[in-house]
Amino acid sequence: MLKNLPGLAVARAQRFGQLLKLISPGDALRFLRREDEKNELTVRIFGHDVVLRGGTSDIALFFDTFVAGALELPFTIPPPKIIVDAGGHVGFAALHFANRFPDAAITTLEPAPDNFAMLRRNCAGIRRIDPVQAALWPQDGTVVLSDTMDGEPWSYTVGRSDRKMIGMVDAISMPTLLRRVGGTIDILKIDIEGAEERLFSADTGWLDSVRILVVELHDRYGAGCARALYRALAKFDFRQDIRNVNVFIKLR
Repeated sequence: MLKNLPGLAVARAQRFGQLLKLISPGDALRFLRREDEKNELTVRIFGHDVVLRGGTSDIALFFDTFVAGALELPFTIPPPKIIVDAGGHVGFAALHFANRFPDAAITTLEPAPDNFAMLRRNCAGIRRIDPVQAALWPQDGTVVLSDTMDGEPWSYTVGRSDRKMIGMVDAISMPTLLRRVGGTIDILKIDIEGAEERLFSADTGWLDSVRILVVELHDRYGAGCARALYRALAKFDFRQDIRNVNVFIKLR
């Protein structure tokens, strides 16, 4: 353990330097302390206060989204007008898109009550962000919300009866979502903890109305996620790039 201390100090110093490009020195120091502490942390980014739950995956997700650029598009497209974030967690992706694309309207879906409460706090006051407490699913209605059982607090999936059940949540289908946002989507981010297997195994005619897909695949929660995605894409002459955990797909 002691042998690793110099390396840990260097890594933390590097992270501190990277954080300084986005947030104040005080916020950066508090951020690093909260990596191992459970208290809430508020930092100011893009002129907006953002709340994180210390000692949880919020910390790594914040760093990946805002510092590492995990959602920066590898393709050049016209300025997007409609963005949908399915699996909004606590709102980091929606905030990134709102800052990156100032003319876009953003709908962000999050089914879990505790995550959604954080998302609403973090996106409060930004009119272009429309928070919706619902799960993306092949059909409208309700669906089981379950713990992913991966050891991470506030990590949930839907439609799994073999996991610890949390409760029932509203479900929204892609056709209904498309009607809600006006019929087309320029960027559709999907991070739904394994439910993408069911989504892409059902009717995917809605893909004709999407320009860019950003998908995090979760075959670790159950085989078939990647297979279902690529079967659905078979008819498209698409371009693909993979960065970090995200698969970026340009459909048109």
